[in-house]
Amino acid sequence: MDFTEEGNLNALVWMHPYFTLLEIEGIVDNGSTLRLGHVELDKTYPGYRAFAFGCSSELAPSSLFRAMPFDVPSINRSGIAAIFCATNLNGTPEEYFAGWVHSDQKADLEKWIKQMNKHIQRMLSSSKTEQTRN
Repeated sequence: MDFTEEGNLNALVWMHPYFTLLEIEGIVDNGSTLRLGHVELDKTYPGYRAFAFGCSSELAPSSLFRAMPFDVPSINRSGIAAIFCATNLNGTPEEYFAGWVHSDQKADLEKWIKQMNKHIQRMLSSSKTEQTRN
């Protein structure tokens, strides 16, 4: 889904019956992966999984997490969403809703996003190093 337009995110917030269950409480380290909401990054190769969408693929140089505020007054819900930007196998940009936090947790979400983006860059760098060795 393209979340560059605020209306798309607001529609997701408004329509999703279990939206409150998608709240992020931090990065989860499962040993072999790091997970922020519903997006998981592998720790041994540059790959990701977006659970809510049932897909997995390799990270691309353009892969990153970003924050996007939302406000849906009709249902009294506002906050900040974590959006994962990726590129699918045929090169088409894709965006995945990873989860959300309340507005007063903006600093926490920004810190988690920064950590996840550093991990993405680290995995892509190590992958390039491996490719030049082979």
